[in-house]
Amino acid sequence: MAVLTALAAVSPGLAGDDRTPGEQVLPSRTCGRHILVDMALDGDPGRVLTMILDTGASHTIIDPDSAYRVTGRHLEKDRWVNFEKLTLGSATFSKVKARGSNLDHIARALGHPVDGILGFPVFAGALLTLDYPAGEVRVGGGRLDSADPDVHELAADETRRPWITLQIAGRSRTVLIDSGSGSGLVLNRSSSYSWLTAPLPVRSSMRINRLQLREMGRLDDRVAFGPAELLNPLVEITNATELVGTAILEDFVLTFDQKNQLVRIRYAGDGPVVQDAVRGTGLVFNPTHEGLEVVRILQDSPAARVKMRKGDLVTAINGSPVLERECGGFGHRLSGADREIVLTVTHKKVSRDILVDVVEIIP
Repeated sequence: MAVLTALAAVSPGLAGDDRTPGEQVLPSRTCGRHILVDMALDGDPGRVLTMILDTGASHTIIDPDSAYRVTGRHLEKDRWVNFEKLTLGSATFSKVKARGSNLDHIARALGHPVDGILGFPVFAGALLTLDYPAGEVRVGGGRLDSADPDVHELAADETRRPWITLQIAGRSRTVLIDSGSGSGLVLNRSSSYSWLTAPLPVRSSMRINRLQLREMGRLDDRVAFGPAELLNPLVEITNATELVGTAILEDFVLTFDQKNQLVRIRYAGDGPVVQDAVRGTGLVFNPTHEGLEVVRILQDSPAARVKMRKGDLVTAINGSPVLERECGGFGHRLSGADREIVLTVTHKKVSRDILVDVVEIIP
């Protein structure tokens, strides 16, 4: 298990409502809805690994090519490597164990190079704060106060990942707090749910070992998450892990106390959390090394009306190559002002530009 061995002190002036004196702000940046950190092997600035900080990961993962770049040793898939010391700013993590796994598909989905995934247990020796509104990752010592109304017990789990119980449609659902997922609320299908908009096949999610196609709808319910209320949240349907991802977490400040299995959840907004309507063309993509492959087309959508086909390859959006979209996710991030976009589409080695309307898919 990784051990946090050193923290630099910070100025007491850093302390605020969500900051504790003595906390260390770790260097980080966002890529889409994901948090990236650059960790140096043995403190060497020439041997840096760009990692996704993933509270949903039970262990750390390293791409074999990246492992070879910083160690000079070949790492086979599913084999383990031990990093004696990784530094992140002034914090030092020792004895970090990582499993080899190819992450090229994750990098393509993210639109940014990625060397690995930093698992939640790495921070077992500290309080870890993900302050999404401030754009900060912080670590510190001490423990959370279980008497604080914003502090909640985490459900027991042998991997010690952060699971929390929510009340949805009158039933308890234990979901994973997953900073490695760009989704919002992801649940298994249930006949007990009432929908304002029934689930539609409009989403795909890149997992470690596969692309997962998902339906999404808008729930007719109010769901408490910490001190806030999710009003009619968007829900993705999965047959795998139920979770709450960064599309919800981005409005919160979360502090994890792994040792005592507690999490503090503070809300940065006023009033309920209301997610915007889902807008798009009706296309669902799989990111490949050539572009965005169309794997699903919503019936009666703008993409269907211009006769796009499954297997089409989108290589550019509004003239910008999709492989150069730098943290642009699976495709074009639509603004409320977009009414149409131009897709450069290749089919059977023939490319053409197609004008596609952008509409409200889920109100």
